[in-house]
Amino acid sequence: MRRNSLAGYLYAMAAGSIWATTGLFVRYHQAAGMDALSIVTWRSLISSHAILLVLFLFNRKLLAVDRADWSVVAMSGVTTMVLTQYTFVYALAHTSVAVAVILNYTAPLWVTIMSRVFFGETVTHRKGLALLLSASGLVLVLGLYDPSSIELSSGLALAAGLASGISFAIQTLLAKRLAIKYHPLTVNGWTGFVGGWVLLGLAWLTLPNISMPPYSVGPVMALFCLGPGITAFYMFTRSLSLIQTAHASIAAMVEPVVAGLLGSMILRESLSFPQIVGMAVVLAGIVLVTTDNAPGVRTARSLAPDEAG
Repeated sequence: MRRNSLAGYLYAMAAGSIWATTGLFVRYHQAAGMDALSIVTWRSLISSHAILLVLFLFNRKLLAVDRADWSVVAMSGVTTMVLTQYTFVYALAHTSVAVAVILNYTAPLWVTIMSRVFFGETVTHRKGLALLLSASGLVLVLGLYDPSSIELSSGLALAAGLASGISFAIQTLLAKRLAIKYHPLTVNGWTGFVGGWVLLGLAWLTLPNISMPPYSVGPVMALFCLGPGITAFYMFTRSLSLIQTAHASIAAMVEPVVAGLLGSMILRESLSFPQIVGMAVVLAGIVLVTTDNAPGVRTARSLAPDEAG
């Protein structure tokens, strides 16, 4: 069990680290003339269809989903690709990046609350302290301690940012329910398929012309799909089958720390001393939550399929 728990934390942290490269890929594709919604839509469609094709060719049994679970798959797909992604992109477009990101990263708080209600996971003092440390570290990393760094924004944009955090929490819980019964590739393939086509429909309705990926960005788009689009989601879904939902969500908060380091090394963005301290605080929160072995806490692995459904 200890080995499984360690693997679960490593999966979640690896997923967050890979997701941290998303900004680099998005900036590259925007420079090539693609808008944000088009980028998200094509990444979802290409990734999900690639997964389903591989399963069809090599292991068709993994394509099977019980009829009773299709509603959960549909809800997870819409939540993952439409609600979380679209509201986050909207918040980014109408408020500062710092505000949008910090609102999105309220997800662990909502996960902790929801996992207590739906999965009976204990909210220990250590878990609460880990959340507090992680949130405090993010404030330092994002520079929210400086009021001048926060731009005034509309209430709708703030609501969208908060909605992205809440929907990410719901997405995590839905993915956990599916992860108990199905292989991560099954979950990610079908949820991405549903979400991708819904996003494509929204793009056709809201955009004059949805941007097709230029041939010149083909290799980078493929790497984008393979990394953040497939591998990261696989690892995070895998972690949900090994450790508690709230633990996985907090461990994945390594993402903004890695993103800051990548921005400094690759994009030559400078890191202030408070940001470096914030990264250390976030990592401290992750270490704290990974050592939470309170009695009576049930992991995702300990939930039987009939108990979860």
